Amino acid sequence: MKYALGLPGDYVCRRKDELWINKRKVAHIYYKTSSNLALPQQKFCGKLAENQYFLISLFVPNSFDSRYFGAIERKYISGKAISISRVKS
Repeated sequence: MKYALGLPGDYVCRRKDELWINKRKVAHIYYKTSSNLALPQQKFCGKLAENQYFLISLFVPNSFDSRYFGAIERKYISGKAISISRVKS
């Protein structure tokens, strides 16, 4: 599961080995997966367009997410996760 940490209008920037969103450091950029496979490296710095989202995994530090494939359009987001504690019986 990935979280949309960068929303339309947010300023997303890679600075060296760190990901910054709206002047706040939010994640580290890795060069290899936990299986020692190379992760693609992209340089990016700019404002997300009206329909762009930047997805990040908060639980797997070197997950294959927007740090490596870039921002995605809303139409490619398939669902919304909710906590089961918020679901009423």
